[in-house]
Formats: sequence, structure tokens, C-alpha cells
Amino acid sequence: MVSKSTHQPVTSWGDVITWDEILINHGANFNESSNSYITPYTGTYLLVFHGRVNNNQAKFELYVDGEVHSSTMINTEGDMPSTEMTLTIHLTEGSSVWVGYAVNAAGNVFGRGTVRNDRRTWFTGYLVF
Repeated sequence: MVSKSTHQPVTSWGDVITWDEILINHGANFNESSNSYITPYTGTYLLVFHGRVNNNQAKFELYVDGEVHSSTMINTEGDMPSTEMTLTIHLTEGSSVWVGYAVNAAGNVFGRGTVRNDRRTWFTGYLVF
């Protein structure tokens, strides 16, 4: 499980979400330099992402080896809109998985809030079988 402790300004379509808190990394398969998870085995994985932004129109995309496999959209008004995606997917050993940000307007992906353990943007996954 990885999360953000600070806000990340984004200005370009496809910006990779950077993770600066590695909370759980059994097997050391999260690659900090590419902000991606490298699958250790071929199998079925459950991947979950939660994101919060400070603008009202945003789209997050989950990439596998450079191709979009899932996306989720925020298109609402309100204070700190958020979205989630959950994906069950068959992946091969060595696949690279990451979250990108697609946006209609510049904004920030939120990091941690002022309350302890208030993680506003995070990503996790595990091998199911």
C-alpha cells in the first residue's frame, strides 16, 4: 500500500501519481523510481485506488505496461471531491502497474490531511490466486 503525504500539482494529461509513503511492500515489488508496482507472479490481482483532488473535473487511469486498463472520473462540485476504482485483473509476472492523472484543468492531487492517518490518495493491491 502506498499513499501521498503531500499534495501533487498536475498540469499534463497522463502525469504519473507519485507516492512518497510506502506503507506495505511485502516482497519489495513497488518500484519507487517509476512509482509503479511490478507483479512478482502471474495470476489474478485485486487493485484498489482512492483519489482526492481540489478541482471538480479529474480523471484517474490505471495503467498496465503502458496501456489504460481502468479509469474513474470526478465531475462534481463540492469540497475535495474524491473517487475510487477497484479492478480484478489477470497479470503476468513482471507487469508494471501505475496510476496516472488525466485532467481538464490544472489542480492538485491531495496528500495526507491534518488528522493523523487521514490518507486522501492511496493505491494498493494483492495477488488473489
